[in-house]
Amino acid sequence: MAARCCARPRSRLKLRPPASDTRSVSLRRAPVVAAAVSVGVTVAIALLPMRSIRFAYESENIHVALETTAALVAGAAAFLLAGRAAEGARRADVLLAAGLATLALTNLAFGAIPELVPE
Repeated sequence: MAARCCARPRSRLKLRPPASDTRSVSLRRAPVVAAAVSVGVTVAIALLPMRSIRFAYESENIHVALETTAALVAGAAAFLLAGRAAEGARRADVLLAAGLATLALTNLAFGAIPELVPE
């Protein structure tokens, strides 16, 4: 009986080869379809006359608020990734945190601050 308690039980699960699934084919096409739609929209916007394109915000105050918000969000993401990089010490996390920090600082320096300084 001692040999029986130490023996490994046989697995009753039988492994089957994966069945062909139609979802996997549609998932493979999704990036191609998304890229084609993106290229189509980009070309359509590029071909529009420039006078018909209006900026979403014309107010200086709204412009400063949007640029500051973008800088703060990028800074918060960089801070979170820096904390993750400190725990795991992965190079990809460090590089991503540095890139987001650079994006936050340049967005703040070239977007929000020049709008606040009087001419």
